[in-house]
Amino acid sequence: VTEDDTKTDFVTRIPAKMEDQAELDDLGYTNAREMLAERFHMSRDLLSALNPAKPFDKAGTVLLVAAVTPMGSGRPNPKDLPEAPKVERIEIDKGSRDLRAFDGSGKLFAFYPDHNHFLGWRLDKMKPGFEILRDVMAAGYKPSVARLYDAEDGAQHGFDSFAPDQCVLIFTTEGPAGVSQATADGIAEIVNARPEVTRVDTEIIRGWFAHLNWGPEKLIEEREFIREHMRMGYTTEVSGNWSVINEIYENGIRRVREEFPHVADITMLGGHSSHSYQTGTNMYFVYDYNVVDCTIEEEREKYHIPLNAIFVEEALKAGGSMCHHHGIGKYRAPWTAEEHGTAYRLMQGLKNEFDPNGIMNLGTIYPVEGN
Repeated sequence: VTEDDTKTDFVTRIPAKMEDQAELDDLGYTNAREMLAERFHMSRDLLSALNPAKPFDKAGTVLLVAAVTPMGSGRPNPKDLPEAPKVERIEIDKGSRDLRAFDGSGKLFAFYPDHNHFLGWRLDKMKPGFEILRDVMAAGYKPSVARLYDAEDGAQHGFDSFAPDQCVLIFTTEGPAGVSQATADGIAEIVNARPEVTRVDTEIIRGWFAHLNWGPEKLIEEREFIREHMRMGYTTEVSGNWSVINEIYENGIRRVREEFPHVADITMLGGHSSHSYQTGTNMYFVYDYNVVDCTIEEEREKYHIPLNAIFVEEALKAGGSMCHHHGIGKYRAPWTAEEHGTAYRLMQGLKNEFDPNGIMNLGTIYPVEGN
């Protein structure tokens, strides 16, 4: 028994009902015997039986305990715990026997039981990564996450710490234990058959996944960064079938580096795939740039619109689509006719019938003449 043990602040009693326990700041120990028994993974009665008449609250007392690795002595002071994230709400589903913990913003913070698997690989080029995604989808597997990052986009997520100048391929699986395990095993068999990949530690991918979604505090932080540094970040999402998606990616990046007149202002240019199917996948082109020698009002014309045009043109040239689940929008509307080909007149005719005054989403899908 140590001096620190004798200084432990014990609680008077722990309520029997869990509803009452939930009102406590923490579940402390009621006495030294209880604390020491738990530390050595023993029952209180066994601890007493092995140490008859010995005081558990006196420093220097030598006790006979189970030969196990003891739990950490003492309990963390709640005031010393990090401010965020904190669990604000817990939901338990008796039917599915699941527990879900949410933070103050309503974001899912933890889920139990945890049958998730986190898989990652490093590779030097995007092309074999696209091929692996294709093979996994074609085999019928349904991972909850299937992503492929190039080196520049991955660096934004800290991937350069373990995959400098490399692409990163990520899969996660979830659901019932057997389904999740079988999916993870099947994906690993497909990926490991490729000689150009190197496995990434599971805990690295788990950590990435835990911080994937942003809360309001991160959005505020990004907004302040933009104001201070005048650096903007945008994405253009396109899509294509498996035979053309790598061509779209490579040509889009190449054209920006070779043709964009303000390429020196670009601070990051990359991309990732995040939604894959048996027939193809999407491609997020991601680009950050410093706003130089122009007003905020001029920024879109100088940077975003011409960059967006390059990626849209390359997608359509290869036979892909200029969008995916983010829709068309005003910046893509000039290419709607090219996107839909002979179906465009039919679509425009239906729009005119339902909206003869042209007031619904003006210029969002069908370009406005003269603009």
